[in-house]
Amino acid sequence: MNISFKRFILKMLLFLLFIFLGQAIIVQPNSENTSFPEKDLLDKYFDQKTEIIYFGDSSVYYSWEEDNDKRSIPDRLRELINNHSVGEIYYPAFSTEIYQAFCEYIIKKGMHPLMIIIPINLRSFSAGWDLKPDYQFKKEKYFLKHGNPISTIFYQPLTIFRFFQPDISSAQYDQTLVYDGDRAVGTIKEYDYPNYYTAWSEKCLKNIMVFQYMNSIPENHRKIKAMMATARILKENHIKVLFYITPIDYQTGVKYLGNHFMDRVSANETSIKSLLVKEGIEPLDLLFALPTEDFYWDQGKIPCEHLYPMGKQYVAQQLANRMKGDLPP
Repeated sequence: MNISFKRFILKMLLFLLFIFLGQAIIVQPNSENTSFPEKDLLDKYFDQKTEIIYFGDSSVYYSWEEDNDKRSIPDRLRELINNHSVGEIYYPAFSTEIYQAFCEYIIKKGMHPLMIIIPINLRSFSAGWDLKPDYQFKKEKYFLKHGNPISTIFYQPLTIFRFFQPDISSAQYDQTLVYDGDRAVGTIKEYDYPNYYTAWSEKCLKNIMVFQYMNSIPENHRKIKAMMATARILKENHIKVLFYITPIDYQTGVKYLGNHFMDRVSANETSIKSLLVKEGIEPLDLLFALPTEDFYWDQGKIPCEHLYPMGKQYVAQQLANRMKGDLPP
């Protein structure tokens, strides 16, 4: 490398540094580059000394538009244990990694709720959820980790340099392999289901169940690591945690995939439970608790974890039953 080329590289680096620092100086922290609504809500719960924090994805609140009773599971739980305050933090596709970030933020802020409730949605471990670009929440995790004026002034320059872009592009996501156990059966582009809303078939439904639930979940899966890190940090800080495995429409899985579905899903269930038990945590297991009629299928065609009111009420009741022995009267 000759001297002139080195000088060129040095000048480029200095120029980029100048741009970066200039953006950091010009842009002042505000609500758009220091926070997001769920973090603000958690801060509100902190101010109110809320006793129980309930995290979740869309399965804890999503309702069919014609439901007469649209109360979320946290709403129902609040009524069942009305001598304790319950605050809910949920958003579509939240999962163990952002729950970890929230819990680390709780510890950093000095919050000490009586209990934190964390659902474990088996589908969140699938490639279709775990790697989906829209489900990475990089900005939100950054704000939870670096939510102070010094670090947030760098939000705008980091945005310009695409720091908050997902690590995987849409094209890469489409070519990611889909697994049945440890056997690759196709790519996400072949198994993902946007077109199934209009071109439904039994083959589509079978593929959906494979896509959503049939991958194996190894101990080194990043969402498993996040789950375990959350369990440890809450245990170390003497905050009770209630993990629960959310119900799935297992009857449809058995209908289209037979006993192979139960074998694979049960193996993943057992693995998750055994890891938590090693940390002294017995999760509430609701995986096979509800029949098909309790699930609201997306667009009436796509099996998912969304529940009709009776299913939500059942989950809330089971949570309340478990919590009674762990909370002061």
